[in-house]
Amino acid sequence: MSKKVIKKNGEKTDFSLDKLSTAILKASESVWFTDKSFVENILKKVQNELNTFFSNEHELPVEKIEDITERELMKSWRYNIAKAYIIHWYRKHLKY
Repeated sequence: MSKKVIKKNGEKTDFSLDKLSTAILKASESVWFTDKSFVENILKKVQNELNTFFSNEHELPVEKIEDITERELMKSWRYNIAKAYIIHWYRKHLKY
């Protein structure tokens, strides 16, 4: 069974690690931090936590994925990247 994400508008879509990676990378680059190994490290941590949730459920709201990602960014002490990531998603959700 595939992993699904429930978007803000209620639409269900396949979970994409690539989309999450791109979002983290864009947030990093927006504050002139271009260490791709940092992005890969955060992505692994987020993926590990998501696997726990996806093992119990096959659908997660996008907000849950965002929360996990934000928490991992904050735990990395890269608050400027976390802030950029949060602002990105806030602006995106204003559209809904």
